[in-house]
Amino acid sequence: GDGDGDGDDDGGEAGVDGGGDAATGVKKEMATGAATAGGATEGWTLSEACRTLAFWLLASSNALAWGAGAGLFFHLASITSELDLPAEKLAVYIYLPWASARALSLVVSGRLLDRVQPRLVLSAGAAAAAVAYAMLGAPHANLHPLAAVAFAIIFGIGMGTCAAVFRVAPAHCFGRAHLGAIAGALQTTNVAATAIGPLLLGAIHDATASYALATRAMAVSMLLFSVLALALRVPRRRHAHARGKRGLRAAASPSSRALAHCDGAAVDAIALAEACTQKQGDAAEAAVPDVTVAAREDR
Repeated sequence: GDGDGDGDDDGGEAGVDGGGDAATGVKKEMATGAATAGGATEGWTLSEACRTLAFWLLASSNALAWGAGAGLFFHLASITSELDLPAEKLAVYIYLPWASARALSLVVSGRLLDRVQPRLVLSAGAAAAAVAYAMLGAPHANLHPLAAVAFAIIFGIGMGTCAAVFRVAPAHCFGRAHLGAIAGALQTTNVAATAIGPLLLGAIHDATASYALATRAMAVSMLLFSVLALALRVPRRRHAHARGKRGLRAAASPSSRALAHCDGAAVDAIALAEACTQKQGDAAEAAVPDVTVAAREDR
């Protein structure tokens, strides 16, 4: 009787230990699934990031914003002279309000990025830049002092807002583990675009004898991108998430498997609870023979 009791005790303890191990395993599966599903939690490598839509949206927006901005500032004196604003007035009516608006928008955008998704802030910045370019390319455009200040403020807001997003979005989308490599690759598009933008703007001016077509093209491009920027989201590692789901289905009951189409986190929580409950039930059943043997010995 003692031998049987000890054996049952060992079996019960093994069952409890097994239950604990199973629960721990399910918890690890949950942690792995949560990390890989979010992407930014554990960090993406550069090669992994390059296979996502988010990376190419950031790269293209970076190139477009800085390429167009560099082209504009490289030819700014010629553009404003064409629009009846003398070059000697650029400092007062363009540079000063532009720099002030850009600095303020960096602060405001940084606060917004703590509260809303980067895609919304990026879309707003691209839309502001589109409005500024449209002011230069509008038919019969004229940069009198008030219009020049308005253009500079709107353009400063657009550039400052986009710059704030470009500082935050890579870490938000891909984590910090390999942020240096990812940010370096994105910065490469920035540098390349600042070299190409002025060249394209000058070529269009030489072909059309005006900057109107170039500024209109930049306005349309930024407007289109303000819409495309809304697709910027934290990417998901679908293959890793699927492996985590398969492991959970093996440990969960049929009722959990029926809920596999629900949110991954909810299914993981159900699986953990059911696995723990099942193992605790097995341990309790294993302890019943010990109670029965003890009662017989008392009689």
